[in-house]
Amino acid sequence: MSRRLPFPFPMGIGTDICHMPRIKALLTGPRSVKFIKRILHPKEYRASPVAHIVDPTVKPGAYLPAYSSEPADADPQVVLQRAVNFMAGRFAAKEAVIKAHSFANMNDYGAGGYRKATFQSIQIVPQRNKSLIAVVWPLEDGTDHSLRPPQEALVSISHEGEYATAMCLAYRHPDEQGDQTRTEKARMTGNGDVKRNQERTKKANVTDDGGRLIRKVKRGRSFLLRHPFAKWEYRKLVSKAQREREKAGEKEGEKEASE
Repeated sequence: MSRRLPFPFPMGIGTDICHMPRIKALLTGPRSVKFIKRILHPKEYRASPVAHIVDPTVKPGAYLPAYSSEPADADPQVVLQRAVNFMAGRFAAKEAVIKAHSFANMNDYGAGGYRKATFQSIQIVPQRNKSLIAVVWPLEDGTDHSLRPPQEALVSISHEGEYATAMCLAYRHPDEQGDQTRTEKARMTGNGDVKRNQERTKKANVTDDGGRLIRKVKRGRSFLLRHPFAKWEYRKLVSKAQREREKAGEKEGEKEASE
């Protein structure tokens, strides 16, 4: 098998597509608030105009500046459709971010540990040039800053017809699990050679001792195990041979004595 060269850049790519009529049905349903809070980061929820369309205490048109300065945009159907576009784009973007970070298992980092990226641990932040970035926080609630600063990722959202699509370009941090560096691979290869040498030595020692080994597989790991009766069988054979030699020696001694 020919050797393959690894991808030279520490990057991850994710993409996703969202059907906007499904989002519209959720926003107009009885569980709209729960859905919005599940998808949006706490900071996004507080700053998002989408939450206002399901808040009965907000009067119509109060959220208008968040969309446009045109008075015609105060129409409820227009506001609802823009809210659907917003939520569908955020949903697709966060799914893409999660896929772009799927190479990493963030459960064992530092003292407290990273967790796998979730909707509420990802914050989509608009920039001054109207581009978007995703901020991936270390913990699911996005409020703990003690382990490591949040990591930025590039995000692009597009709407076409009834669909919203998004793409994410993420950075593979070298100490995230699942991203093996060349040093790690070399170390693992070295460990494999050491293990094979240990198995060869173990086989030789056991064979010299008269025993035999059997290979077992436990939890996906293969290892050598001395046969439970090998040592006992060997000792039994040795003792039998010794007794036969002793008897043969006794018979020879008796013959010599009789002569």
